[in-house]
Amino acid sequence: MDRTDGAQIEDRSLTGILRSSVLSSAIIAGVFATVILGLLVARYVQWSYLDRIYQGQIASDRSRLPTLADPNQAIQQIRLLDLKWRRSIFDWYAFSYAAARVLVIAMAVWLLCVQVIGFLHGPRPARPRPPAMAGPVRGVQMVHLASLICAGVLVFLAILSNWQPLPGETDEPGKSGQPISRYWYRFRGPGGAGISPYRQVPVQFGGPPGQGIVWKTPIALPGHSSPVIWEDRLFVSGADSNDCQVYCLAIDSGRLLWTGRLPIDPSQRPEVPAETGLAAPTMATDGRYAYAIFGTGQVVAFDMDGRLVWTRSLGVPDSPYGYASSLEAFDGLVIIQFDQGQPEEGKSRLLALDGRSGKTVWEKVRPVGASWTSPIIATVGPSVQLITVANPLVIAYEPRSGQELWRAAVVHGDLAPSPVAVADLVLAVEPYGKLVAVRATGAGDVTKTHLAWRNDTAGPEICSPLCDGKYIYLLDSSGLLTVIDIQGKLIYQQAVDLNFKASPSLADQEVLLISEEGVLVRLAAGPVYKELARYQLGEGCTASPAFAPGKMFIRTTGHVYCIATEQMQPVLQ
Repeated sequence: MDRTDGAQIEDRSLTGILRSSVLSSAIIAGVFATVILGLLVARYVQWSYLDRIYQGQIASDRSRLPTLADPNQAIQQIRLLDLKWRRSIFDWYAFSYAAARVLVIAMAVWLLCVQVIGFLHGPRPARPRPPAMAGPVRGVQMVHLASLICAGVLVFLAILSNWQPLPGETDEPGKSGQPISRYWYRFRGPGGAGISPYRQVPVQFGGPPGQGIVWKTPIALPGHSSPVIWEDRLFVSGADSNDCQVYCLAIDSGRLLWTGRLPIDPSQRPEVPAETGLAAPTMATDGRYAYAIFGTGQVVAFDMDGRLVWTRSLGVPDSPYGYASSLEAFDGLVIIQFDQGQPEEGKSRLLALDGRSGKTVWEKVRPVGASWTSPIIATVGPSVQLITVANPLVIAYEPRSGQELWRAAVVHGDLAPSPVAVADLVLAVEPYGKLVAVRATGAGDVTKTHLAWRNDTAGPEICSPLCDGKYIYLLDSSGLLTVIDIQGKLIYQQAVDLNFKASPSLADQEVLLISEEGVLVRLAAGPVYKELARYQLGEGCTASPAFAPGKMFIRTTGHVYCIATEQMQPVLQ
């Protein structure tokens, strides 16, 4: 054998070793991909079964609520089931997203190995093949056919398992979707109701200077926005004529963890009254990002460590008193009620932005004028509704798609108080005029069919209503407190010798009022006016309080205060 023949034998030997290695890799990748695919299918079947079980049980429990004398225990059970259901959804998204990514890698390795094996075989001379060779040829054809089938399965699986999370969803369970009700994640907390989910709230402070005040932290820029909370972090916004800022505080110590800044383009700086300013809207958070909107029309998202995620400009709003509508967060969406101009001008919009990117998921033009109300998410029977109020309409939308569900032409004027929802009633205030209750069970124009009642006794111009399920508390700026029962009957009116812009709150069967002068008034909830105590903060206040386990937070003109009582143990209702 000459040297050339030896080199060819050595080359074939190396090629054979490489071919064997690549073939082994292809087999391993194929087996791995098959196992992952099997796990995905099994988990999908399991999740589909749990999804039907949870939804069916929740719907069944909700249908029984009207028949129960004391529905509190059933409501707690529904909340628990709802939490488990959402966790199962997030678990499925997290698993399918991670598994699909691994599957893509495994399939890519397998397909690459198949191509390398074909390359190593090299071109073969075309010659007649005896019947005995038909098997290997058919085998190669089957390999290519299997490649195409696997690619098709991969595409189908991508659609089925939703590799990329739904708009705003993440692969981190518990960090997205509809915020858990125990977090004060938006203006006036869950549902915009102003009701603390804790039975024990530290409202006693005063006496010796600083007693009951755990910490107070200065806020650099002014603003009327209220604090929002997720787990151990508090967020609040501020702005002046040059800069918009977001502040993140540790709720245990009050330490400023980070400040997010958004400079103002002088050409986009609106002329607004000092009473409103540029940081009147309250932020929202879904546990992954903190969202803020300012009177400039700028929307911004920061992650929990203060990194800027995205920013978006909606344009300077056409509003004579400035912009003040607070944000809502729902299932990974940031919902913005951007009302402006006059009803006939068609300038008002309702937008849902993807919380991850700031891109518009859906947008609806609204036949309403400028308003300063905030949207709320309400559960009515088995459905979830996005409720809005602006001159002259109360409108409900499906929050994931923006589809209009119903509308009622029942309010007029410059509207600032936000709506609240109680069972199937939506309560809306017409300033200086009336309180109306609309049943949220209709479809289309329900103006003539679903107005449950109206009461013309009081209509606060700024403060949003509060309802404890039996009584509705209305507080106007001059301090007149009006209480109406859930059937619309006047119970009492009482003058409180203070001025108010912060909306009333309910905590452990007590109504809390915080005045512009910085006085917190504690009242017993119920049909009789009974003042329990008053406390001085020493600073003016126009923002509504926020609550966390064992703590209450108040934003004043210069600080955020944390009020807590050491001996009090936080207890969820």
